[in-house]
Amino acid sequence: MLLNSLLFAIALSIDLFGVGIAYGIRNIKIAVKSRMVLFSVSFVIVLLSIILGKFFLGFLPSWISPIVSSCFLAIMGCFIIIQSFKKKTGISKILADPSVSDFDGSSSIDLKEALFLGLSISADSASAGMCYGNLYNSLLGFAILISVFHLLFLSLGIILGKKIKSISSLNPTIWSILSGIILILLSIINIVID
Repeated sequence: MLLNSLLFAIALSIDLFGVGIAYGIRNIKIAVKSRMVLFSVSFVIVLLSIILGKFFLGFLPSWISPIVSSCFLAIMGCFIIIQSFKKKTGISKILADPSVSDFDGSSSIDLKEALFLGLSISADSASAGMCYGNLYNSLLGFAILISVFHLLFLSLGIILGKKIKSISSLNPTIWSILSGIILILLSIINIVID
């Protein structure tokens, strides 16, 4: 259960590692207050999506809701992978051009820009989070875990981006693809275990 939760959190956060690398390479800074905004937005969106998922999937028979949740995870994983190769929107757009969330070109993410970034990075988490409510029990704990992982992966990416400028040659969509693959694997694990 703990391993699944960690894998789920990683899958929903790993593309932020790519965003962080892109920010680090371009020397775009995120202040502590802006990081707190990111954490708060992520936490609220993930928690609400999990509660909604639990509510709607609660109408299904108990034996079928975990299967539906796992299938939805697989669909989300496939969707994320497909979107990585198509026109850039949302977090894929930020991965391709991190300056898109730096509205004023200051090379620093302020509170308003952090709100925009938080909403962008939480879109995938909100969709996949709706599955979580019926797969596991600790709703609050998981929402906190996702938010912490979002900040952790973003921060690690920024550090790495600053230290290794040559990594800019790496296709940033690799992180979205990896995120999709982990979600698909997680859905398979959940069906097999259940």
